[in-house]
Amino acid sequence: MKNKLFPFAGSLFFLMLLWLSMSACSGKRPAEKAARAFLQAYYVDLDFNAARALSTPASHAAIAEKEEMASLNPYAKEEAPSISFKELRIEDRRSGKALCTYWANRVEKTLELRKVEGQWKADLQARAQEEAAGMYSLSSDNSQGGFASAASGPVVYKKRRPVSESGQ
Repeated sequence: MKNKLFPFAGSLFFLMLLWLSMSACSGKRPAEKAARAFLQAYYVDLDFNAARALSTPASHAAIAEKEEMASLNPYAKEEAPSISFKELRIEDRRSGKALCTYWANRVEKTLELRKVEGQWKADLQARAQEEAAGMYSLSSDNSQGGFASAASGPVVYKKRRPVSESGQ
């Protein structure tokens, strides 16, 4: 009897361990839950009050802008993009910074998350500021001051030939 129950008990024990390990790993991290909830509220449900609650105060202006744009479009809910979550990477645990990569209508995008008062919040302004800083920078060597961009440099005017009336 003992020999007959051992294989059954061993397989039952193995199945229990497998189930416990699967259930422990399937739980989403708090940052991932916050990212998924924000993306759902902001893009799919167009629930901007929920999006504000799930975002940093600096993001509220961008959310208000999207809310205004959505209010002008009567088909905004029907035109909601398909969102799929790709990955979440915790950048810095001490300062509470994470990056969520997701797909919106087959375009890969990144959402930055920050910990605010112990809770993960979406930060729409962080990416906008980084992109703007990459686009334009203050030029210290520019004697006339102002912004410098990739197109900056000396302006060269070329002489144009007058257009002939005969079209030649």
